[in-house]
Amino acid sequence: MDIVILNFETVYKNGKARDRVYFGPRDGIQNSVTVDYIANMDPTSLIEQDEGGNQNLGSKINYMRARWAVIEPAYNAWKASGEIPENGIPIKAWAGVNSDQARVLVQHGIKSVEDLAAMGDSAVTKIPLPDLRSLREQAKTFLDGRGAAEMAGEVSNLREELEAAKALLAELTKPKEPAKPRGRPKAEAA
Repeated sequence: MDIVILNFETVYKNGKARDRVYFGPRDGIQNSVTVDYIANMDPTSLIEQDEGGNQNLGSKINYMRARWAVIEPAYNAWKASGEIPENGIPIKAWAGVNSDQARVLVQHGIKSVEDLAAMGDSAVTKIPLPDLRSLREQAKTFLDGRGAAEMAGEVSNLREELEAAKALLAELTKPKEPAKPRGRPKAEAA
């Protein structure tokens, strides 16, 4: 499910604390934000109601499971630390954008370089930044280059391990010198 989590908050009503989430579709986050209580997000309550195998609830439960699979880890992290985790490289820390561009992107739910690279064309047209398509391509190039650098490091490590394994194998398969006989030499017949 391709949704963006914008915020979590705790609201107090009648002396009870309830947590809410603000989220929306990645491509349309600036036009469509959903606010709902966390208690309504967890599909287990609906599954308990559906013990009769109601066909109409089956697709709703599948949708809720997919949505909850995205929201639950972020919610648990928010409960533990008070901050929404960012997946990937924070857009504010990336040298490809200036602080004003980063602020506008975050306001529209683009919190990481990965989010920017994955942005759809419809979202690009709705965010008021000049040359946003070029920024998106720079993000893709940056991530591709980063992936290539990580791959090169892994290849280098594997080569070192392979050389060490070859040296060990050569040592183990090296022909051994014949064993020297033990004890006193046999007396030769005169």
